[in-house]
Amino acid sequence: MIKLKNLLKEDFIGNYENMHEVFINPKSIKRMASDLRGYSHPNGDLFVIDDGYSVIHSELAKWLSHNGFPTPDDETNSGLVKNIKKGYITWQRVGNTNTFKLGESINFYDERYFKESELMPFIEKYAKKVRQKNLQYKFVLEPNRD
Repeated sequence: MIKLKNLLKEDFIGNYENMHEVFINPKSIKRMASDLRGYSHPNGDLFVIDDGYSVIHSELAKWLSHNGFPTPDDETNSGLVKNIKKGYITWQRVGNTNTFKLGESINFYDERYFKESELMPFIEKYAKKVRQKNLQYKFVLEPNRD
């Protein structure tokens, strides 16, 4: 079996726990897991892990930090809000499509922390940078509820 890293060497940055491949700004996600998780940095870099179910966003963020791609370490609800305002956004692929929605942890129904009117300007600003670096994907600015 050919590993994805052999097909996309320029995008591959490492293996999460020797199991799941992690990529930066991948040219294609066609052969990757449905519903895979992503995490973007303020500069627009999109990191994806070829796994949609066993590795949560906070674990991916910690792995990125330990592998030379610093991320904030506070993943509480109030921490996520601070992270979003700094440009660190979680994403989730919609099924097997080239579409990403905001990570399921961004919960606009919980207005104690996630006030859509407060956060959306930051999300729009940083999502624009992600789109510019990853034109092959569609980014929908609503939480993934699928």
